[in-house]
Amino acid sequence: MKDSHVVLMRHRLLALDRRYLFALPNITVGRVTREIVSELQQIAGEYDELLKGELTLPARLSEATVRTKIGDALGSAAWACEALHEPEQARVHFVAAAIAYTRAGASEQARRCRMELHRLNFYRGGDLPSASRLQHQAPR
Repeated sequence: MKDSHVVLMRHRLLALDRRYLFALPNITVGRVTREIVSELQQIAGEYDELLKGELTLPARLSEATVRTKIGDALGSAAWACEALHEPEQARVHFVAAAIAYTRAGASEQARRCRMELHRLNFYRGGDLPSASRLQHQAPR
């Protein structure tokens, strides 16, 4: 593999890593926007393009490492969707992240995504207790 190819690949990966790190603080409630979710989706897509592209990965950077980065970006997008109160979109991203982690061989991260899916499914359809329902159920 040519040295220029390795340098180019490292620069592309570092740029994506930097974008991801700058997006992370903005996935919390009160700071999150749809633009952050889109940015995280784009980052995951660009990592995936690196895997599919003509450029092959340097020997020190495995496919599993890049797939884990894809899972990280999609998992963060899921958390951002939750902060935006978009549980259906969060489900989509948690599923995609679990698949990426499974392909990377990162079984613990995939398991965590599945646990988050179970949690979201448990509270699906308004099963979340609300203050008004709790007041009506309280003994008088």
